[in-house]
Amino acid sequence: NQYAPQVFHVDEDHPLTMGLGGIMASGWHSTAIFMRLAVDAYLGDAAVLTSPGVDALQWLAPVRAGDVISGEATVEHARLSASKPDRGIVTTGVVLWNQQGIEVLKMTTHVFVRVRPNH
Repeated sequence: NQYAPQVFHVDEDHPLTMGLGGIMASGWHSTAIFMRLAVDAYLGDAAVLTSPGVDALQWLAPVRAGDVISGEATVEHARLSASKPDRGIVTTGVVLWNQQGIEVLKMTTHVFVRVRPNH
């Protein structure tokens, strides 16, 4: 595969893949699943500008073909930007789990959002 070239992501017969229990999605693919869920659930209609990044990204368990992934994002902190008064910074704790309730991903995200001008 062009984007996940490691054998345990693409070669089901490789000894390493078999030793790990079969083909698994790339952790980056799992992170992209979060992004799709987040845009559909709340980011698509939000006043999001950009993101400066994530912290504490952890891939906790393999995501495999056929898994159903769910998740939760909890706002942990929100503040006005000290240097740009037209925006705020929202910090969110994220967790994703599979259909068995096993956590597969955790991270903390940060986004810049537009704020309403003071009246």
